Amino acid sequence: MQPFIRVHQLRQSFGTQEVLKGVSFDVGKGELMALIGGSGAGKSVIETSGRPDGPLGRLCGNRRQAHQRRAGKNQKQIRSKIGFMFQQGALFDSLSVGENVAFPLREAGIRDENELDTRISAALDSVGLLGQQEKMPASLSGGMIKRVAVARAIITTPECLLYDEPTAGLDPIVTDSISFLIRQICKDKASPPSLSPMTCPA
Repeated sequence: MQPFIRVHQLRQSFGTQEVLKGVSFDVGKGELMALIGGSGAGKSVIETSGRPDGPLGRLCGNRRQAHQRRAGKNQKQIRSKIGFMFQQGALFDSLSVGENVAFPLREAGIRDENELDTRISAALDSVGLLGQQEKMPASLSGGMIKRVAVARAIITTPECLLYDEPTAGLDPIVTDSISFLIRQICKDKASPPSLSPMTCPA
C-alpha cells in the first residue's frame, strides 16, 4: 500500500549550514507519528521546508520535488490539504478566539457568516472550548491557547495535521490533556469528517 506521506532523502541547507542530511520516512493514512529530537535538530524544518535541496517525495498523495516548473502550483495544492499548529499557538492578539479560528476560512474566501459561525462552533466544540468565541488571547491559559490553535488548524478540514511542539511549556496535567486531544482527533471515527483529519504531529 502506498504511504500517505513519503519523505525520501530530504536535504535542507541554510547557507553553509546543512540542517537535514538525507531524512527518509513514511507515514500511513490515519497514522499518528512523532518526530523527536533536541532543539535545533531540524524537526520544524522538516514540516515547513518550502524548497528542499533534495526530493521530498509524496505528501498527502501529491508528488513534490524541489526543482520543477510548476512548483508554486504544486505547493499550493499540497498546502491546501495540510493544517498546521504553530509552536506557541501563534494567535493574533488583536483578534478574538472566534476570529482567530475563522482566519483560515476568511483567507480562503469564505464570507457567509452563518457558515463561519457553524464551523467555528464545531471546531471549538471538538477541542472543548465551545462558547469561548468572544475571549481574547490575553485572557487564555497556555493550554487554552494550544486548543484554539488546534481548532484553527482543523477548521479547513485538512487531510494532514502537523503540530510543532504542541505540549512545549505546559505542565504535566495540561500536557496529558493536549496529548489526549491529539489522539482523539486522529482516531475519533464518530466525529464529522471535517473534524477528524489524519494527524501527523512533530
